[in-house]
Amino acid sequence: MLLMLQANPLLPIWQYGAATGSAFICVGLFIWSQVQLATFKSTVETNSKTITESNTELRKLIEAQSSAQDKLAESVHQLAEGVKLQSETQKEQLDLIRDMATEQRVLSANQLTIMNGFQRVVEQLIDAVRE
Repeated sequence: MLLMLQANPLLPIWQYGAATGSAFICVGLFIWSQVQLATFKSTVETNSKTITESNTELRKLIEAQSSAQDKLAESVHQLAEGVKLQSETQKEQLDLIRDMATEQRVLSANQLTIMNGFQRVVEQLIDAVRE
């Protein structure tokens, strides 16, 4: 019979009827499904391994990015604190300059009063010496 299958695989179907053909078809479909199942399992295992590796790599990248963002946020916070301290220092300096300008104005007014008084005294001395 094996010799007949090799010569013409359809010959047993004609000789022995539909039952033989059905058996051949069923065996062929079973073998084909097993091959397809093995191929599918291999593909699924390969894809699963690739996805697992990618997920692990992605998790590491996300953790590194999260750590970098935390450091960046801390740096920005420190920068904001530095700017705040600098602005407070500059405000204090400007207040000090404003106070100094006010004091300078008062001193200038006092000097002008003293100079005017000194000029009157000199004028009176000149008048007293002339008489």
